[in-house]
Amino acid sequence: MAESILKKYPHDEEEVKYEKEIVDAIKKLPIEQRFQAIALNNYILMRKQLDTEVESQIQDIVRKYNKVQAPLMDNVNQIIAGDRAPTEEELHDAKTHLTEEELTKIGESLNAEAVPEYWYKVLTSCLKLKPEIQDADIPLLKSLKKIEHLPEDEGEHFSFRFHFAPNEHIENEVLSVRFVMIDENEVERIEGTDIKWKEGKDITKKTITKKQKK
Repeated sequence: MAESILKKYPHDEEEVKYEKEIVDAIKKLPIEQRFQAIALNNYILMRKQLDTEVESQIQDIVRKYNKVQAPLMDNVNQIIAGDRAPTEEELHDAKTHLTEEELTKIGESLNAEAVPEYWYKVLTSCLKLKPEIQDADIPLLKSLKKIEHLPEDEGEHFSFRFHFAPNEHIENEVLSVRFVMIDENEVERIEGTDIKWKEGKDITKKTITKKQKK
């Protein structure tokens, strides 16, 4: 079993270098300790292989549930953007939020209206993102009407797609950003849509007015 697992273990350049250092270190040990070190190192390699297989299975499970969740997020975005009104089925626990009198008015009150500044409020309420948001960003963020998270079937790569209502800053209706990942926590590169700024509305540029001396 040990031999079959070790044959499967995927060696990248960094791992090969690290294992060579271990082999060199084992060679310097007394012969009695060398046998123990070889056996222990083989168990470490087997553990790494099992960790790799577990990570692969976790990724498969995540991809499976991303597909299950996709229709739920479609409904969420439709309600937020005001593309449709909530259905009575979606209000099955309304009695915990409404009075008896308000419950009788559900049918006549179900309208398709966008939730005002929903995504702006979400982003500015996020503790990690809030410090990154500048005052100049706010008008553009308030025009956000939908954000999509799009995981890819292979690897850890994913994209975000930002949908904007007509606004005074950009021509784009949709901006996309793709994260190419080395692993779950490390980004290799980021690819994004070119932003088409309207004349004089580029919020990444600051206009400085200088007074000319006589």
